[in-house]
Amino acid sequence: MDIRKKVPEIRFGEFDGEWSLKPFGSVFQEYTEKNHTELPALTIVQGHGTVLRDESNRNIQYDKENLSGYKKIKEGDFIVHLRSFEGGLEKSNSDGIVSPAYHTFHSDDAVTNFYYPFFRSCFFVDVLLSSHVYGIRDGKSIDLDGMKIIDIPITSKSEQKKIGNIFSQLDSIINIATIRYEKLLAFKKAMLQRMFLQEGESVPQIRFVEFEEEWGYALLKDIARKVIERNDYREYTETFTNSAEYGIISQRDYFDHDISNADNINGYYIVAENDFVYNPRISTNAPVGPINRNKLKRKGIMSPLYTVFRPHDIDYAYLEWFFKSQYWHTYMFYNGDNGARYDRFSIKDDVFFDMPIPFPHMEEQQKIGEYFDTLENAITAQAQKIAKLKQMKSALVQKMFI
Repeated sequence: MDIRKKVPEIRFGEFDGEWSLKPFGSVFQEYTEKNHTELPALTIVQGHGTVLRDESNRNIQYDKENLSGYKKIKEGDFIVHLRSFEGGLEKSNSDGIVSPAYHTFHSDDAVTNFYYPFFRSCFFVDVLLSSHVYGIRDGKSIDLDGMKIIDIPITSKSEQKKIGNIFSQLDSIINIATIRYEKLLAFKKAMLQRMFLQEGESVPQIRFVEFEEEWGYALLKDIARKVIERNDYREYTETFTNSAEYGIISQRDYFDHDISNADNINGYYIVAENDFVYNPRISTNAPVGPINRNKLKRKGIMSPLYTVFRPHDIDYAYLEWFFKSQYWHTYMFYNGDNGARYDRFSIKDDVFFDMPIPFPHMEEQQKIGEYFDTLENAITAQAQKIAKLKQMKSALVQKMFI
């Protein structure tokens, strides 16, 4: 914003003159209108406005026979829940009724698509959370009266519509990109199931046409050896960690510092490039713990709580993607120790290394590894595209509003 005038940094050429600022409560009026059970019940999806409550993914039950206390809301109105405030105000995508826990706001002089990105901007949210919250028994709640005195930008309806259209189009592009990203993730999950052997099969359900022979098996101990080299002379100081979400990464990247004890790292295992690491810590995404490959292109060290192994006579990418499938989970569940801690999976080393690994010819292994690497690169590129679009939107909010 130009500090000498109340005008945005980026503006359409046909508009001039200064914008003004008015308190939220003088532009938007809160209203409470009930007893409209003929209208559909709505709920909020953060960042997407309202959806039909019966079609949402929320499992919260509600009394469908007693909706007289629900509040009427019109398409384009704004909604806020004072005690579960996430990311700003939401908008209503249609006429309907919402829980009485929500507060609803309407204005005849405001364009929804203009104010929606502003009400979800860092500026508006930060002002709300820094100055207009108060303590309650189980956390914080927005001060409704405080929100009503926050100054919001005012310009002509024609300019509001022009700016709002820009953000609507950008939101549409982001939504399309997000849908493609989610489809790619679902496709990868399906292919991981169908391009590796399932129980009782001798060939996978989906296969490259040039391969016909049945697959065999190799025990993990036949195509990998356990790494037992320890950092006895403290030659290496960078400690790696194995995350179910991010793979093998440096603790310095994950925690902003090393959390290993510098006095004890001589007992840590040395992890070379392309070594595999099993982390017995279980999670929703890794019910028996994750196995990941060191692709950091350098050596580091790992806590002896991990199992490190070095493959040979098998394609690294193929083995990596095999461990991203769920095929090997069954073996772990059947052969793990019953005395496992609630947060860690327990399995004896000799049993772990007796794990059977589906073993096609090397050429087919390489083809499968390359296929999933290419698919993963496409997913990463799509995620980066979405991130850049969101950064663009955030920058435009800063430059197209005062």
